[in-house]
Amino acid sequence: MTTPFQGIRRLHLIMGLQCNARCVMCYQTDFSAKRNMPPEIYREHLLPLYPHIQSVKIQGGEPTIMSNCRDLAGFLRQFDNILYSLTTNGIHLDDFWLESITTQGGFINFSINAARPQSYAQIVKYGDFDKVRDSLKRVIARRQGRQPRVAISMVVLTHNILEVAEFIQMGHDLGVDLVSFGVDPILSFANLPPRAEIQAQLERADELAQHLGMETEALDVLLRDFGLREKTELPQVTPAACALPFNNLVVDERGEVRVCCNTWKVLGNTYRDSLEDIVQGRAMQAFRRKMDQGDYTWCDPYCGNNPRPTRQALFNKYLYLARRDPKDTYAKFKKKLQRRRLLSA
Repeated sequence: MTTPFQGIRRLHLIMGLQCNARCVMCYQTDFSAKRNMPPEIYREHLLPLYPHIQSVKIQGGEPTIMSNCRDLAGFLRQFDNILYSLTTNGIHLDDFWLESITTQGGFINFSINAARPQSYAQIVKYGDFDKVRDSLKRVIARRQGRQPRVAISMVVLTHNILEVAEFIQMGHDLGVDLVSFGVDPILSFANLPPRAEIQAQLERADELAQHLGMETEALDVLLRDFGLREKTELPQVTPAACALPFNNLVVDERGEVRVCCNTWKVLGNTYRDSLEDIVQGRAMQAFRRKMDQGDYTWCDPYCGNNPRPTRQALFNKYLYLARRDPKDTYAKFKKKLQRRRLLSA
């Protein structure tokens, strides 16, 4: 029997911005609970979708301190077909989250951002390096086989770029399944150590990952950005067309629906439109046609699933954000530039 949700397998919920840490690369200007997603969105508006999907991504802010995320995790227990994923700073992983993650979690990423306590303290204000590692160890010890998959991640900055190999080794020693790297287009290239040192570090990291058999994500992006991609001997494969417009939905704290978190194109709003009308509507069909035609001008060029990134798309993104909320967009941009000047000083 066909349903309006045919093919949709994943739901990504942006639950709000509330957070208990202040990371140097974070551009948010409000860390309070006042913009958290209200329960009627995930409990009522999205209820018809849950029987048809396989996974829910829970995104904050910091999910483990958000009451709506705790409520959502409990609410999802009634759906045996759903596993959820989340990214956490790991500072406040209490017994509720430990039990929930290890029984219904499909994937958990610990955003640690450093391999050493000293650099961690420079990046994460109000953090606790040892406590985060202990939380990760507890999840590894309690999980059943390889469920949930466990990752650690690092946004590469001047503070940690010479720890990339050490971060991979730490992931291997802790028993994680994946070590992931991210790049901030403004902050990741500010006040870096000498290029030769970076290249030596990344070559060592690449060799170590292969030697350990450690799965990594976006290490090849770092190798490319610092002129070493040809040394990785990776096959040059044209990326496949993005499938997210056909199998994924993102809903934010305002009830706005998109196909993924790397587009600004809004398909509808759960307060105004039924979920069935959104997934069958003109905006969704237009997005899917663009994907079929290889047109990625509604997609963030920094997305790893974007096979045809363009400057036009970046212009479209910032024009849309500025029109939607000019005050907030200006405040975030100003904050990011201030951080870059501090790192470059």
